[in-house]
Amino acid sequence: MLTIVPRIADALEGLLAVLLTPRHAPAPATYTCESRSRAAAGRGQAGSLSLQIAVLAAAAVPVAAGAWGVISALGASRSGLASHERYLSGLLLAIGLAFWSTLPAIERKTARFRLLAALVVVGGLCRLAGVTTGDALAAPTAAALVMELAVTPLLCLWQSRRSRA
Repeated sequence: MLTIVPRIADALEGLLAVLLTPRHAPAPATYTCESRSRAAAGRGQAGSLSLQIAVLAAAAVPVAAGAWGVISALGASRSGLASHERYLSGLLLAIGLAFWSTLPAIERKTARFRLLAALVVVGGLCRLAGVTTGDALAAPTAAALVMELAVTPLLCLWQSRRSRA
């Protein structure tokens, strides 16, 4: 059951290595019009890299939670809901993996990013509706609401700005 954790860590380490590998040589010391445009392109890549790292980290939450839910069935195994919980955990895992699939050339994956963000926000609104009708607002629920209704829309806005840069 816990053997998946080292595999996830290895996958994240490999992904970070790919993302952090420089793609272009540094800008030359003397600036011409051409070198300035290359330097500006480098700053654009730095902005994309920051976004990629933020999405990598944020998407690790649904990947880890989804994988854990698939493995552990979240304690519903005796109530007959284990299959449904595993299915929903699989969807959560898939959403996180789909966000990771936007990392290469993230500035060109706006439609996919917006669809995924919309799915997360709708889920967060449903969770918020539950809280307003009497569901407990425990720390994990509050953290999930922050991710779903604040972090994800902000990442979507950031990605949208990078796509226009």
